[in-house]
Amino acid sequence: MSGHATDGVRRVSVRELGELFREACALLADPGASFSRRLAYHERKTEVLGRLAVEDPHPEIQEAAEEARAQLAYLRAVAEHRAARQAGGGA
Repeated sequence: MSGHATDGVRRVSVRELGELFREACALLADPGASFSRRLAYHERKTEVLGRLAVEDPHPEIQEAAEEARAQLAYLRAVAEHRAARQAGGGA
């Protein structure tokens, strides 16, 4: 369904990109979206852009994939900080 594999990595389909764009638009339209929903979106975005970067060495695609990885790392750190505060009884 999503095309040929590149070095064992499943190619990104147009359908996947469309779903990702729709999800991004939905999040932008919902400022009250939960942190977990936003984190899940960024995890998916990072995975899709990472696969796209394997397919295409264009510098802009590589940069977008790297930025997605950095955003996800930041959000995961925030999630860990929140979990640690909750475990410690903080507000």
